Amino acid sequence: MFFRIQFATVFYLFVIIGCVDFLTDSAGDLNGAKVAPGINAESLLTSIQMLSSDEFEGRSPGSEGEEKTITFLREQFSDFGLSPGNPNGSWVQPVPLVGITPLLGDTLTVSHGGIGEIFEPGNDYVAWTKHVVDEVQIDA
Repeated sequence: MFFRIQFATVFYLFVIIGCVDFLTDSAGDLNGAKVAPGINAESLLTSIQMLSSDEFEGRSPGSEGEEKTITFLREQFSDFGLSPGNPNGSWVQPVPLVGITPLLGDTLTVSHGGIGEIFEPGNDYVAWTKHVVDEVQIDA
């Protein structure tokens, strides 16, 4: 999902920038009414401000902000008269992601000779695995 958001956002910006560049004549004037009406510096800035607003919650993968971003980009693509490009007729390509989140209260305890130290996940350490399963337990 993160890749999908980043790719869609970057693609969207390249489409707009490419259209603006394409629509610019040799004197540097825009004549966008011929090919892509509505694409100009003001509309581009408005879109960027919208996507970066708090309403989109950082566009984080798997979040409501991601869904808002995808919906926004789909609407923009459609408004520009573009058609979905995936074989299944969708605007986005699904990219499976795996998140590893410790359970509330999980800690890492390291001890030796009766002396121990407790570490909190996220603050003191990050655990990960290449083995994609629902649960991983370590007792070492």
